[in-house]
Amino acid sequence: MTFIELRDGTGYLQCVLTGDLPKTWDAQNLTLETSMSIWGVIAPLPEGKTAPDNHELAADYFEVIGKAPGGDEAFSNRITKDTGADLKADLRHLVLRGEVASAVLKVRAGVLRAFRKSYENMGLLEVTPPCMVQTQVEGGSTLFAFDYYGEKVSTVLCPSGGESSFLLMPKPGLPYPIFPALLGDMPPRSG
Repeated sequence: MTFIELRDGTGYLQCVLTGDLPKTWDAQNLTLETSMSIWGVIAPLPEGKTAPDNHELAADYFEVIGKAPGGDEAFSNRITKDTGADLKADLRHLVLRGEVASAVLKVRAGVLRAFRKSYENMGLLEVTPPCMVQTQVEGGSTLFAFDYYGEKVSTVLCPSGGESSFLLMPKPGLPYPIFPALLGDMPPRSG
C-alpha cells in the first residue's frame, strides 16, 4: 500500500495505491512534484483515520504525466530554509509551489480583488498602459518594436506605473492603475 498526497491548487487530497499499483515502476520511482492523472473513487475516511479534508482517493489506475527530477535536482533539495535570496529568485518557479509563497499570492489576489471592486463601485476605470522603452529589457527580449514619433521603441509586458498612466487621465474619465512599479518609474511629485 502506498499513500500519495496530491495537490491541485485548490487543496490537498490523500490518495492510496493498493493491489498491484504500488508494485509498478512508476509507483516505486515517484518523486515530489511529479504530475499525475489518477482514476478512482473519492470517499470519506473510515472512523479513526486522518487525511486532508477527511477524504481519500482510492486509485484504480494512474499515469505519470511528467516526472519531476529526483536526487540533487529534487524540489526539496533545491529549495531549503537555508537557500539564499539570489538562488530563490532564480528558482522562483519552484518557490511559488511552497506553502508560504502560495499563501502570499492568494492574499495578494484577495487584496487586489477588494481594491478593484471598491474602485469599480466608485465608477473608476482600471487602465494598464504598456511601457515603451528604447533600451534592452530584462532578459534581452522585447515585444512589438514600432516607430513612435520617429524613435524606435518596444513595448514590454510589464506596464509602467509612471507617466503613461497619468497621461491617460483626461481620456477614459477616472482611470486608476494597479500594478507593480519600479521607483524609477514613479512620476515626479509636486509640492
